[in-house]
Amino acid sequence: MSRYRKIDVRMYGDEAFRALSPPAPCGQSVFVYLLTGPHTTNIPGLFSAGEAGLAEALGWPLKGFREAFAEACRKPLVKADWHARLCWVPNAIKFNKPESPNVVLSWRVTWDELPECDLKYEAYQQLKAFLEGMGKAFAEAFEEACRKPLRKPSLKAMANQEQDQDQEQEQEQEQDISREVSNSRAVAVEGVSAETWKAYASAYRDRYGADPVRNRQVNSQLKKLVELLGEDEAPPVAAFYLSCHDQRYVMGRHPANLLLLNATGLRTQWFTGIKATRGEAQSAEKKQGMDELFKRIRAERSPDPIDVTPPPPTAIEQADNEPLCEPGGRMAL
Repeated sequence: MSRYRKIDVRMYGDEAFRALSPPAPCGQSVFVYLLTGPHTTNIPGLFSAGEAGLAEALGWPLKGFREAFAEACRKPLVKADWHARLCWVPNAIKFNKPESPNVVLSWRVTWDELPECDLKYEAYQQLKAFLEGMGKAFAEAFEEACRKPLRKPSLKAMANQEQDQDQEQEQEQEQDISREVSNSRAVAVEGVSAETWKAYASAYRDRYGADPVRNRQVNSQLKKLVELLGEDEAPPVAAFYLSCHDQRYVMGRHPANLLLLNATGLRTQWFTGIKATRGEAQSAEKKQGMDELFKRIRAERSPDPIDVTPPPPTAIEQADNEPLCEPGGRMAL
């Protein structure tokens, strides 16, 4: 029976751990990091990340990271499509099997957010085969949660399709064309998010030296950002986002979905000029919670207010207070 140990991904962000001397670039270190790092998702071994972001997170020069990654690739223990920013550790599913079909069903959102490419198709085939070996319930859960990705046909394959193509291939081609048309329309429609996209793309190129991904999903996220912050503030907040070094942002190479998810916090940091760390944010939340607790305790312990207004005088008290002499010195009878 195999022996396993759990690793909390927060270990990589721990202050004491980060103070230790880092490993030099090597194949073993990059494999362990790709298998257990904070970039990992609930789908074992499949995640979105770029080589520059991974190198920065490890504290390695880009050249050193590429050499270490190439060493692991030759085995092959890892695979990557750097253009699509998708990484795949094929054996990760063996180390972290889903405990139930419900776990597989929870992969749906993560799977949909991963970029489409040939590597995703390859991962789909391997995950499907592995889960089929675990039983019918796991296989059905995977089919329900993870949509089969479409592959881009090569020129040779396209020529063969013109000569002999069955009905299933024709349907896949129609779906592929429909998807490409939808994406092209989505990219062309900019509207109120045009300036926000320009600011985001310009800052992205300055940081990474490449253009960010632009598709229908990104357009929708930027449109929601403009609706949330307004046309005047959304562009500078989007540009400011690229200057933040939060580990979540860096590992994903500052994706648009995290920009939208943390829009209000980023807007506050941009407006005040103060970048909050994760520890500061947690401390602020804790302090706010304690303040609210103290307010409730004071409200519960505070007694009802005491009425200090004196009662009206009685008839006897009024008589005692009347003067004994009338004006002029005569006794009052």
